[in-house]
Amino acid sequence: MDENRRVSIEVLFYPKTVAVIGATAERKFGQIAFENLLKNKGGIEVIPVNPKAETILGVKCYPSVKAISGKVDLAVVIVPAKIALQVVSECVEKGVKAVILISGGFSETGPEGKQLEEQVIKAIKGSKTRILGPNTLGVLMPRNAINTTFFPEDRFIKPRDGKIAFISQSGASAVAFMETATFYEVGFSAFVGLGNEADLTETDFIEYFAEDPGTSVICLYLEKISNGRRFLQVCRRVSKEKSLVVLKAGRTERGARAALSHTGSLAGFDKVADGAFKQYGIVRAIDETELLDYAVALAFQRPLPGDRIAVLTFGGGAGVIATDLIEASQHLRMADLPKNVKKKLRDVVAPFASVNNPVDTTGNITNEQVEKVLKILQEAEGVDGILTIMGLQSVYISLELVNLLVKWARHGSKPMVVVGLGVGLTLEAVRKL
Repeated sequence: MDENRRVSIEVLFYPKTVAVIGATAERKFGQIAFENLLKNKGGIEVIPVNPKAETILGVKCYPSVKAISGKVDLAVVIVPAKIALQVVSECVEKGVKAVILISGGFSETGPEGKQLEEQVIKAIKGSKTRILGPNTLGVLMPRNAINTTFFPEDRFIKPRDGKIAFISQSGASAVAFMETATFYEVGFSAFVGLGNEADLTETDFIEYFAEDPGTSVICLYLEKISNGRRFLQVCRRVSKEKSLVVLKAGRTERGARAALSHTGSLAGFDKVADGAFKQYGIVRAIDETELLDYAVALAFQRPLPGDRIAVLTFGGGAGVIATDLIEASQHLRMADLPKNVKKKLRDVVAPFASVNNPVDTTGNITNEQVEKVLKILQEAEGVDGILTIMGLQSVYISLELVNLLVKWARHGSKPMVVVGLGVGLTLEAVRKL
């Protein structure tokens, strides 16, 4: 990765000094973003900038970024679009390394906004200042609690630290996605809202997180791809080391037009994107549920050594659905269990259970029997991975099953993914997993 670009991105997450330009004394976006940044855990100095205020939340306020005596690493800009050019120009003069331009009113609004956006980017040309945005939420990194979003704590359930880096061209969808993930106790190494990508792009951040030791999976919500050739080249290289999961929206003609009004760019042809993703090692998700499921599975499991999957289920219907999905996929197939494996399973499960694949134990199964079945499948030849479909509705199964599943998922010789069916105790168990 280009060193100047890496340094500019690094400062988005690990700045020493942040200026919030457009911080307000009133309860508006500028004050909320400033307040969120004050709660950082990295010893970051946060300075408000507003020519109409002397102090904000008890902190001395400056009339402009140039009036700040010391160095400023990062500027978070929340001002009307019409004065953004002046503010960005002052940041360049000050030597600010990176600007998060939260303000909207640029290329997403039409020709005039696009022209203004071009002028802003022209202002940083030849300098070492880089821009994230405009029209962005900015960044969030749980490990040091840096948060440039303008959502108050009582309205946004922030995620905990984890292994998944999330890059998104949509702010509102990203917030909903992270809140859903947080409900299931899934954490994130970082979040990046790309906005209009006038300067820094999705590919820049893929390169950055590829080198981040705290990230094992990179997942993205994209409506456009800024530079297709570079994107695919970088993904091909990164996918050999880390998993890449992409929800590429704008799959239909109308969806593409909706993307144009959202981020100011026309989504690419879907069939081309689909074929390229398969060729370059990118896992494609169709919706937010798949994006989260794929990211979680890949973050916490080793890669499959092959394509043969054994399914363990406590109910027949779920096993049938899983079988259809596996057989219909282009990358997986149901494992053919050897006769000796079926005999071992038959000695463990109820007489009316199925020992074919899917292995349907029925609800007449105990924790101890599940343990034995998993041991048999983990040791079985011809099985590369295990899908366990769990339900806790049966009276014979207790919540201790969770610890048992965690043990095999973490320490078994084969990768294992667990799916929960239902809510109540099952949902509680899934969250513990």
